[in-house]
Amino acid sequence: FGESRIPSLVQFNPMSKMIEIVDNNIVLTSMGGLPLIRYDTRDFGDLLTKENIIDHFKKFSNINLESEARAIQALITALPYLFVFGRSDYTASIYGVLIYPETIKDILSSNPFSKYFSGRFTMSTEEDSGSNQYLSLILETKKTVDVKDVAIPVIEKSFAEYIKLYSSEYSKLLSSVGQRVYPKISIRNYGDQEHFSGENKQRYLI
Repeated sequence: FGESRIPSLVQFNPMSKMIEIVDNNIVLTSMGGLPLIRYDTRDFGDLLTKENIIDHFKKFSNINLESEARAIQALITALPYLFVFGRSDYTASIYGVLIYPETIKDILSSNPFSKYFSGRFTMSTEEDSGSNQYLSLILETKKTVDVKDVAIPVIEKSFAEYIKLYSSEYSKLLSSVGQRVYPKISIRNYGDQEHFSGENKQRYLI
C-alpha cells in the first residue's frame, strides 16, 4: 500500500455510498436521516478495483488470485475496494519518525498488552528538560486491572520493541539513540474522567 503501516481494506456497494478520493482524503456521499454530500472524512486512503487487487497479487506475490479463489470455490466480486489508513493528521513525530495511531492500536490488541489494557489511548510528542523528544502514551487499563499491577518500565521497553517491527525508521532511531526514545507511558484506570470518560469520540492525539 505504499507505506510501512497496514491499512484497513474493505469492499463497499457504490449504490448505497459514493466514495471519492480528493487530495488523498476519503470523501463520502451517502443518503440517510442526515444526508452527507461530499463529506470529507479526513481519513487518508485510496480506491482499488477488482483488477487492481488481482494485478497486485500477481506482481508482488506471483499468485493467481482467480485460480486460488476457484480452488476453494470463493467468489471475487466486482465491487470496489477501499483502503483506509485513518486520519492523516493524527500522527506523532519523534525526530522526524512518524508514529501512527494504527500502530499503537495493533500493539495494544496483541499479547501481552491485551491482558492489561482496554485498547484506548492518547499520544503526543513531548520534550524533556534537555529538549529531547519522546513519545508520550497514556493507556487505559481494563476494568479488571489496577494501575499498580502494571510494571511501566517493562511496558515501555516492550512497546519500543514492538514499534520497531512496524517502522524501519524507528528501528534505526532506536539502534542509534537507545532507550532515550522509549515511549514514556502513563497508565490510567478504566473510565478515567480526564482522558477516557467515554462521553465523546476518543481522541488519539493530544
